[in-house]
Amino acid sequence: MSDRPQRRSPARILVLLVIVVGVLAATSHGQAALWVAAAAAVYALVEGLVAWSARR
Repeated sequence: MSDRPQRRSPARILVLLVIVVGVLAATSHGQAALWVAAAAAVYALVEGLVAWSARR
């Protein structure tokens, strides 16, 4: 058995980040919501590039 923890799926992490953005926006934390949304966009871009390079 490997000691390495299993990696979560990118879609699951993005869904979690979208929920966090929604909660922050709903609780009047707009700037924090924008920062989390920007981080989620960067994460999605990096994951997309990794998936694209793996298919090549």
